[in-house]
Amino acid sequence: MTTIPAYYFPTSIYFIMPDISFLTKLLPQVNDQQNSYHIGHDPKTLSQSLLERARVIKPLQALDPKHDVPLTKDNYLMELDLSAICQIVHEARRFEEVSVVVVDYNLGSMKGTEFCRELRTQPLKKILLIEEKDQAFAMQAVNNGSIDRFLIKDAHMAPLLKQYIFELKQEYFIGFSRKLMTLLAQYSPHIFYLDFIQFFQEKCQQYHIVEYYLLDAAGSYLLIDAIGTLYCLAVKSDRDIEVYLAKARHNRGAEELITSLKNRVEMPFFLNVADCSEYVDRWLIYFHAVEKLTLKKYPIYYSLVKDFTHPDLTNVRIKSWEQYRAGD
Repeated sequence: MTTIPAYYFPTSIYFIMPDISFLTKLLPQVNDQQNSYHIGHDPKTLSQSLLERARVIKPLQALDPKHDVPLTKDNYLMELDLSAICQIVHEARRFEEVSVVVVDYNLGSMKGTEFCRELRTQPLKKILLIEEKDQAFAMQAVNNGSIDRFLIKDAHMAPLLKQYIFELKQEYFIGFSRKLMTLLAQYSPHIFYLDFIQFFQEKCQQYHIVEYYLLDAAGSYLLIDAIGTLYCLAVKSDRDIEVYLAKARHNRGAEELITSLKNRVEMPFFLNVADCSEYVDRWLIYFHAVEKLTLKKYPIYYSLVKDFTHPDLTNVRIKSWEQYRAGD
Protein backbone atom coordinates (compact mmCIF):
# COMPACT_ATOMS: atom_id res chain seq x y z
CA MET A 1 0.00 0.00 0.00
CA THR A 2 1.48 3.37 -1.06
CA THR A 3 -1.03 5.41 0.94
CA ILE A 4 -3.94 4.81 3.29
CA PRO A 5 -7.31 5.65 1.71
CA ALA A 6 -9.69 8.05 3.46
CA TYR A 7 -12.12 5.16 3.99
CA TYR A 8 -12.26 1.42 3.42
CA PHE A 9 -14.79 -1.34 4.09
CA PRO A 10 -15.74 -4.85 2.91
CA THR A 11 -17.32 -4.78 -0.55
CA SER A 12 -19.00 -7.03 -3.11
CA ILE A 13 -16.86 -8.92 -5.62
CA TYR A 14 -18.58 -10.28 -8.74
CA PHE A 15 -17.46 -13.28 -10.81
CA ILE A 16 -18.87 -13.46 -14.32
CA MET A 17 -18.04 -16.75 -16.03
CA PRO A 18 -19.98 -19.63 -17.63
CA ASP A 19 -17.87 -22.45 -16.17
CA ILE A 20 -19.65 -22.96 -12.83
CA SER A 21 -17.67 -26.10 -11.90
CA PHE A 22 -14.39 -24.20 -12.25
CA LEU A 23 -15.80 -21.26 -10.28
CA THR A 24 -17.08 -23.52 -7.50
CA LYS A 25 -13.54 -24.78 -6.93
CA LEU A 26 -12.02 -21.31 -7.25
CA LEU A 27 -14.17 -19.29 -4.84
CA PRO A 28 -13.14 -21.03 -1.58
CA GLN A 29 -9.50 -20.41 -2.48
CA VAL A 30 -9.88 -16.63 -2.92
CA ASN A 31 -12.40 -15.95 -0.14
CA ASP A 32 -10.65 -13.87 2.54
CA GLN A 33 -13.83 -13.35 4.63
CA GLN A 34 -13.53 -9.57 4.08
CA ASN A 35 -15.70 -9.34 0.98
CA SER A 36 -18.96 -10.87 -0.22
CA TYR A 37 -18.67 -12.91 -3.40
CA HIS A 38 -21.37 -13.11 -6.05
CA ILE A 39 -21.76 -15.17 -9.22
CA GLY A 40 -23.25 -13.73 -12.41
CA HIS A 41 -24.39 -15.80 -15.38
CA ASP A 42 -26.06 -13.50 -17.92
CA PRO A 43 -23.47 -10.84 -18.88
CA LYS A 44 -25.90 -8.53 -20.71
CA THR A 45 -28.33 -8.35 -17.81
CA LEU A 46 -25.53 -8.14 -15.26
CA SER A 47 -23.68 -5.26 -16.96
CA GLN A 48 -26.80 -3.09 -16.67
CA SER A 49 -27.30 -4.17 -13.05
CA LEU A 50 -23.72 -3.27 -12.17
CA LEU A 51 -24.05 0.11 -13.87
CA GLU A 52 -27.06 0.83 -11.66
CA ARG A 53 -25.68 -0.38 -8.32
CA ALA A 54 -21.89 -0.03 -8.57
CA ARG A 55 -21.73 2.93 -6.18
CA VAL A 56 -23.76 2.71 -2.98
CA ILE A 57 -21.83 5.51 -1.25
CA LYS A 58 -22.34 8.78 -3.08
CA PRO A 59 -19.38 11.16 -3.53
CA LEU A 60 -18.67 13.01 -0.29
CA GLN A 61 -18.13 16.74 -0.03
CA ALA A 62 -15.61 15.94 2.73
CA LEU A 63 -13.33 14.37 0.09
CA ASP A 64 -13.10 17.80 -1.58
CA PRO A 65 -13.30 20.02 1.51
CA LYS A 66 -14.09 23.71 1.24
CA HIS A 67 -12.71 26.19 3.78
CA ASP A 68 -13.50 29.82 4.46
CA VAL A 69 -9.95 30.97 5.26
CA PRO A 70 -6.57 30.07 3.71
CA LEU A 71 -5.15 26.92 5.27
CA THR A 72 -1.87 27.07 7.18
CA LYS A 73 0.11 24.62 9.27
CA ASP A 74 -1.28 26.37 12.33
CA ASN A 75 -4.99 26.25 11.49
CA TYR A 76 -5.61 23.27 9.20
CA LEU A 77 -6.71 20.94 12.03
CA MET A 78 -9.39 23.39 13.16
CA GLU A 79 -10.51 24.50 9.69
CA LEU A 80 -10.79 21.17 7.87
CA ASP A 81 -13.84 19.30 9.15
CA LEU A 82 -13.74 15.71 7.84
CA SER A 83 -16.34 14.29 10.22
CA ALA A 84 -18.71 13.50 7.31
CA ILE A 85 -16.42 10.65 6.24
CA CYS A 86 -17.12 8.53 9.30
CA GLN A 87 -20.86 9.00 8.81
CA ILE A 88 -20.54 6.39 6.05
CA VAL A 89 -20.78 3.77 8.82
CA HIS A 90 -24.47 4.60 9.20
CA GLU A 91 -25.10 3.46 5.61
CA ALA A 92 -26.25 -0.13 6.13
CA ARG A 93 -25.89 -0.92 2.41
CA ARG A 94 -22.23 0.06 2.19
CA PHE A 95 -21.12 -3.58 1.94
CA GLU A 96 -23.16 -3.94 -1.26
CA GLU A 97 -20.81 -1.57 -3.08
CA VAL A 98 -19.05 -3.36 -5.96
CA SER A 99 -15.29 -2.76 -6.05
CA VAL A 100 -13.98 -5.56 -8.31
CA VAL A 101 -15.39 -7.78 -11.05
CA VAL A 102 -13.64 -10.93 -12.30
CA VAL A 103 -14.66 -11.71 -15.88
CA ASP A 104 -14.02 -14.71 -18.11
CA TYR A 105 -12.85 -13.77 -21.61
CA ASN A 106 -15.22 -16.31 -23.15
CA LEU A 107 -18.75 -15.51 -21.97
CA GLY A 108 -20.57 -17.25 -24.81
CA SER A 109 -22.90 -14.46 -25.90
CA MET A 110 -20.11 -11.86 -25.80
CA LYS A 111 -16.41 -11.50 -25.09
CA GLY A 112 -15.23 -10.50 -21.62
CA THR A 113 -13.44 -7.48 -23.10
CA GLU A 114 -16.75 -6.23 -24.53
CA PHE A 115 -18.43 -6.69 -21.14
CA CYS A 116 -15.64 -4.71 -19.44
CA ARG A 117 -15.86 -1.90 -22.02
CA GLU A 118 -19.52 -1.41 -21.06
CA LEU A 119 -18.37 -0.78 -17.48
CA ARG A 120 -15.52 1.55 -18.41
CA THR A 121 -17.25 4.65 -16.98
CA GLN A 122 -17.59 2.98 -13.57
CA PRO A 123 -14.89 3.22 -10.88
CA LEU A 124 -15.00 -0.52 -10.17
CA LYS A 125 -11.89 -2.53 -11.07
CA LYS A 126 -11.85 -5.33 -13.63
CA ILE A 127 -9.83 -8.55 -13.86
CA LEU A 128 -10.01 -10.62 -17.06
CA LEU A 129 -9.42 -14.39 -16.97
CA ILE A 130 -8.01 -15.68 -20.25
CA GLU A 131 -6.54 -18.67 -22.03
CA GLU A 132 -2.86 -18.38 -22.92
CA LYS A 133 -3.72 -17.84 -26.61
CA ASP A 134 -5.77 -14.70 -25.73
CA GLN A 135 -2.93 -12.66 -24.19
CA ALA A 136 -2.75 -10.20 -27.09
CA PHE A 137 -6.44 -9.29 -26.68
CA ALA A 138 -5.99 -8.91 -22.92
CA MET A 139 -2.96 -6.64 -23.32
CA GLN A 140 -4.89 -4.46 -25.75
CA ALA A 141 -7.72 -4.20 -23.19
CA VAL A 142 -5.24 -3.10 -20.51
CA ASN A 143 -3.77 -0.48 -22.83
CA ASN A 144 -7.15 1.04 -23.72
CA GLY A 145 -8.31 1.09 -20.10
CA SER A 146 -11.04 -1.54 -20.40
CA ILE A 147 -9.47 -3.79 -17.73
CA ASP A 148 -7.02 -3.38 -14.86
CA ARG A 149 -5.42 -6.84 -14.72
CA PHE A 150 -5.54 -10.13 -16.61
CA LEU A 151 -4.67 -13.64 -15.54
CA ILE A 152 -4.25 -16.92 -17.37
CA LYS A 153 -6.76 -19.51 -16.15
CA ASP A 154 -5.18 -22.60 -14.67
CA ALA A 155 -5.33 -24.78 -11.56
CA HIS A 156 -2.71 -22.66 -9.73
CA MET A 157 -4.06 -19.14 -10.35
CA ALA A 158 -5.98 -18.68 -7.06
CA PRO A 159 -3.18 -17.09 -4.93
CA LEU A 160 -2.38 -14.50 -7.61
CA LEU A 161 -6.06 -13.77 -8.23
CA LYS A 162 -6.58 -13.26 -4.50
CA GLN A 163 -3.64 -10.82 -4.47
CA TYR A 164 -5.04 -8.92 -7.49
CA ILE A 165 -8.46 -8.58 -5.84
CA PHE A 166 -6.84 -7.22 -2.66
CA GLU A 167 -4.65 -4.74 -4.57
CA LEU A 168 -7.43 -3.50 -6.82
CA LYS A 169 -9.82 -3.06 -3.91
CA GLN A 170 -7.18 -0.83 -2.30
CA GLU A 171 -6.81 1.11 -5.55
CA TYR A 172 -10.60 1.47 -5.75
CA PHE A 173 -10.76 3.32 -2.42
CA ILE A 174 -7.53 5.24 -2.97
CA GLY A 175 -9.03 6.62 -6.19
CA PHE A 176 -11.83 8.36 -4.27
CA SER A 177 -9.37 9.64 -1.66
CA ARG A 178 -6.62 10.99 -3.91
CA LYS A 179 -7.63 14.67 -4.01
CA LEU A 180 -8.13 14.93 -0.25
CA MET A 181 -4.97 13.00 0.63
CA THR A 182 -2.91 15.17 -1.73
CA LEU A 183 -4.17 18.22 0.18
CA LEU A 184 -3.34 16.63 3.55
CA ALA A 185 0.20 15.79 2.39
CA GLN A 186 1.02 19.49 2.69
CA TYR A 187 0.14 19.55 6.39
CA SER A 188 0.50 15.97 7.65
CA PRO A 189 3.18 14.36 5.48
CA HIS A 190 3.63 11.51 7.99
CA ILE A 191 0.41 9.96 6.62
CA PHE A 192 2.45 9.01 3.54
CA TYR A 193 5.58 7.78 5.34
CA LEU A 194 6.19 4.07 4.88
CA ASP A 195 6.82 3.54 8.60
CA PHE A 196 3.50 5.21 9.49
CA ILE A 197 1.65 3.07 6.92
CA GLN A 198 3.28 -0.05 8.37
CA PHE A 199 2.30 1.06 11.89
CA PHE A 200 -1.29 1.56 10.72
CA GLN A 201 -1.41 -1.85 9.03
CA GLU A 202 -0.02 -3.54 12.15
CA LYS A 203 -2.75 -1.99 14.30
CA CYS A 204 -5.39 -3.13 11.83
CA GLN A 205 -4.03 -6.68 11.92
CA GLN A 206 -3.65 -6.68 15.71
CA TYR A 207 -7.27 -5.67 16.28
CA HIS A 208 -8.76 -7.56 13.30
CA ILE A 209 -9.99 -4.37 11.65
CA VAL A 210 -12.14 -4.78 8.52
CA GLU A 211 -13.16 -1.15 7.91
CA TYR A 212 -11.74 2.28 8.68
CA TYR A 213 -12.56 5.96 8.17
CA LEU A 214 -10.38 9.08 8.31
CA LEU A 215 -11.43 11.33 11.19
CA ASP A 216 -9.20 14.38 10.93
CA ALA A 217 -6.47 16.03 8.88
CA ALA A 218 -3.70 14.71 11.14
CA GLY A 219 -4.32 11.09 10.14
CA SER A 220 -6.62 9.91 12.92
CA TYR A 221 -8.91 7.03 11.95
CA LEU A 222 -12.04 5.29 13.17
CA LEU A 223 -11.29 1.54 13.10
CA ILE A 224 -14.04 -1.10 13.21
CA ASP A 225 -13.69 -4.86 13.55
CA ALA A 226 -16.05 -7.46 12.08
CA ILE A 227 -18.39 -7.51 15.09
CA GLY A 228 -18.69 -3.72 15.20
CA THR A 229 -16.25 -2.75 17.98
CA LEU A 230 -15.24 0.90 17.49
CA TYR A 231 -11.65 2.04 18.01
CA CYS A 232 -10.33 5.56 17.62
CA LEU A 233 -6.71 5.79 16.51
CA ALA A 234 -6.00 9.43 17.35
CA VAL A 235 -2.81 10.82 15.79
CA LYS A 236 -1.04 14.15 16.25
CA SER A 237 2.37 15.57 15.38
CA ASP A 238 4.48 17.74 17.69
CA ARG A 239 3.36 20.78 15.72
CA ASP A 240 -0.31 19.85 16.15
CA ILE A 241 0.07 19.61 19.91
CA GLU A 242 1.93 22.93 19.98
CA VAL A 243 -1.01 24.57 18.18
CA TYR A 244 -3.40 23.24 20.84
CA LEU A 245 -0.99 24.32 23.57
CA ALA A 246 -0.80 27.87 22.18
CA LYS A 247 -4.59 28.11 22.03
CA ALA A 248 -4.93 26.76 25.57
CA ARG A 249 -2.45 29.34 26.89
CA HIS A 250 -4.05 32.17 24.93
CA ASN A 251 -7.46 31.30 26.41
CA ARG A 252 -6.05 30.87 29.94
CA GLY A 253 -6.78 27.17 30.08
CA ALA A 254 -6.45 25.18 33.30
CA GLU A 255 -2.91 24.41 34.41
CA GLU A 256 -3.67 20.67 34.37
CA LEU A 257 -4.60 20.91 30.71
CA ILE A 258 -1.56 22.98 29.76
CA THR A 259 0.83 20.69 31.64
CA SER A 260 -0.57 17.57 29.97
CA LEU A 261 -0.06 19.12 26.54
CA LYS A 262 3.37 20.53 27.31
CA ASN A 263 4.71 17.21 28.64
CA ARG A 264 2.99 15.15 25.94
CA VAL A 265 1.19 13.10 28.60
CA GLU A 266 -2.26 13.55 27.10
CA MET A 267 -3.71 15.19 24.01
CA PRO A 268 -7.21 16.05 22.82
CA PHE A 269 -9.06 14.36 20.01
CA PHE A 270 -11.93 16.28 18.44
CA LEU A 271 -14.29 14.45 16.12
CA ASN A 272 -15.46 17.71 14.57
CA VAL A 273 -14.53 21.38 14.43
CA ALA A 274 -17.34 22.32 16.82
CA ASP A 275 -15.76 20.27 19.63
CA CYS A 276 -12.48 22.15 19.23
CA SER A 277 -14.16 25.55 19.35
CA GLU A 278 -15.71 24.88 22.75
CA TYR A 279 -14.55 26.57 25.94
CA VAL A 280 -10.92 25.43 26.33
CA ASP A 281 -11.26 23.89 29.78
CA ARG A 282 -13.96 21.58 28.39
CA TRP A 283 -11.21 20.05 26.24
CA LEU A 284 -10.33 17.79 29.18
CA ILE A 285 -13.29 15.52 28.35
CA TYR A 286 -11.63 14.89 24.99
CA PHE A 287 -8.16 14.13 26.42
CA HIS A 288 -6.51 10.72 26.06
CA ALA A 289 -3.19 9.33 27.27
CA VAL A 290 -0.63 9.26 24.48
CA GLU A 291 2.18 7.05 23.26
CA LYS A 292 5.10 8.28 21.19
CA LEU A 293 5.94 6.71 17.86
CA THR A 294 9.30 7.68 16.40
CA LEU A 295 9.10 7.76 12.63
CA LYS A 296 12.13 8.11 10.38
CA LYS A 297 11.60 11.85 9.83
CA TYR A 298 9.88 13.00 13.03
CA PRO A 299 7.88 11.60 15.96
CA ILE A 300 4.11 11.46 16.24
CA TYR A 301 1.87 10.86 19.23
CA TYR A 302 -1.11 8.54 19.23
CA SER A 303 -3.88 7.11 21.38
CA LEU A 304 -5.84 3.97 20.62
CA VAL A 305 -9.24 4.18 22.31
CA LYS A 306 -11.40 1.05 22.36
CA ASP A 307 -15.21 1.34 22.46
CA PHE A 308 -14.92 4.91 21.24
CA THR A 309 -18.05 7.00 21.82
CA HIS A 310 -19.24 10.41 20.66
CA PRO A 311 -22.73 11.95 20.36
CA ASP A 312 -22.33 12.04 16.57
CA LEU A 313 -21.25 8.42 16.38
CA THR A 314 -22.86 5.48 18.14
CA ASN A 315 -22.46 1.80 17.28
CA VAL A 316 -26.14 1.24 18.09
CA ARG A 317 -26.88 2.56 14.59
CA ILE A 318 -23.97 0.80 12.88
CA LYS A 319 -24.52 -2.45 11.02
CA SER A 320 -21.38 -4.56 11.43
CA TRP A 321 -19.79 -6.74 8.78
CA GLU A 322 -20.78 -9.88 10.73
CA GLN A 323 -24.40 -8.71 10.96
CA TYR A 324 -24.45 -8.12 7.22
CA ARG A 325 -23.00 -11.56 6.47
CA ALA A 326 -25.53 -13.17 8.80
CA GLY A 327 -28.38 -11.38 7.03
CA ASP A 328 -29.44 -9.41 10.13
